[in-house]
Amino acid sequence: MTSEAAQAARELIGRTSEPESRPPITFDEIARYAYAVDDARPSYVDEERAKGGPYGGIVAPPLFTGFTSFPPTAIADLRPDGLPRTRDDPLQLRIPGAQSRYTGTDVTFVEPIRPGDVLTRQSKVVEVEEKQGRSGAMIFTTKEMTITNQHGRTVMIDRTTTATVPQPSSPDGAGRAWGELELGNGAQARPAEPPQWSDEPVWEDVHEGMGLEPLPRFISTVQVFFYGLVKTNSHLVHYDRAYAQVEGLPERIAQGDLSGDMLCQTATRWMGRRGILRSFRGEVRAPAFIGETIMHYGHVSRKWRDDDGTALVELELWSEGSGGRPCVRGSAIVQLPTR
Repeated sequence: MTSEAAQAARELIGRTSEPESRPPITFDEIARYAYAVDDARPSYVDEERAKGGPYGGIVAPPLFTGFTSFPPTAIADLRPDGLPRTRDDPLQLRIPGAQSRYTGTDVTFVEPIRPGDVLTRQSKVVEVEEKQGRSGAMIFTTKEMTITNQHGRTVMIDRTTTATVPQPSSPDGAGRAWGELELGNGAQARPAEPPQWSDEPVWEDVHEGMGLEPLPRFISTVQVFFYGLVKTNSHLVHYDRAYAQVEGLPERIAQGDLSGDMLCQTATRWMGRRGILRSFRGEVRAPAFIGETIMHYGHVSRKWRDDDGTALVELELWSEGSGGRPCVRGSAIVQLPTR
């Protein structure tokens, strides 16, 4: 990509979208998202049991925003890669032949999203950076999205980064960069082991360097389809092996935000039912392929008390694919109960 493209990207900094609101959030939407990411804790999917939980009722999983990835689009308006054609989005970088890829998120959670909430989002371009990658120059754009509820209170601030990359690789190079992948049958969904709530952490018992229980997650065709359905992500790289090879990949891949959600669950499963997730950051380093088991790891990197005495812990998190390939790196800040 040219320096003119980079300059055009920098001119987006500070631009703000128009506020966008959506109909009230429903229990059904929350449950569908929770099942799509395979995180069916009672606070998300069981209305009776949720009444006795920490929030007194149903709340949405942390990375549920209530907004889909793309607006409703007619089939005639889809590009050959399955995505909607570029619309009049003032925050969209337009470079002929280039594609955008999700690379990570940094989310601050202010209060939970509940059924009945009427959410409004507004986004602003806050950062643009040009880097050199394997396929050439890439432009990374970070948008800060603020979501408020019907009371005008902020529920979430999400800084999402996407990379604008050159034309996809040819099929001849498919798989060469990834070595020998250990891929199984990706069609059959395999749920994660249910979390063990019998030994939930208390702040006084946590120490820096303490490891989290490794969490294996199998990437299945079914789960990728479910997640794409709730996010309205129709990019063929997730569903069509032949098209994935057009983009230089040996196999279909999980959505980047699904990979991030799985890493986030490493923290929420560890913190138990009484912990509160305050923030999460995830940076996608490499794709997770359908048919692959991704291992998720973490350890306590810091613990402290806030000025008001709140007991906090920071976790360093990462996931690995076949052969120890780094997939997602991140961190989370968790509020824990005390004695």
